[in-house]
Amino acid sequence: MAPLEDAEYAFQGRDMMNGLGRRCVIHQSEVYQVVNDCIAGLLDEVKQMIRSAEPEIVADIMQYGIYLTGGTAQLSGLAERIGGELGVPVHVPDAPETKVVVGLNGASSDLVSLSRFIVNSKNRKGQD
Repeated sequence: MAPLEDAEYAFQGRDMMNGLGRRCVIHQSEVYQVVNDCIAGLLDEVKQMIRSAEPEIVADIMQYGIYLTGGTAQLSGLAERIGGELGVPVHVPDAPETKVVVGLNGASSDLVSLSRFIVNSKNRKGQD
């Protein structure tokens, strides 16, 4: 995964080591290199989850794909990389950075119907 163009960003501020003003320049490709390692780990975890999922869930994922939410979903090339490595359709909704909050707002307005999905934290696996 790489940016479509290698934009350059300049930041100005105070150097915390010596207190003097400093200007720093970073390229989009540098950010993508750092993020790339995190995405590789994420993909490994998603692959493991799919391998251990029930066949019906895997069939739904293969048919309907997955939706990326959050600000990271807007990274150029991310959806294509995930789709290519997993072999599933990947969708990025409009304004993905707000989708989790919108979904939680909708779910919280109808907690009675969702009560069967809510697990008390002390009963969860791995909790004392």
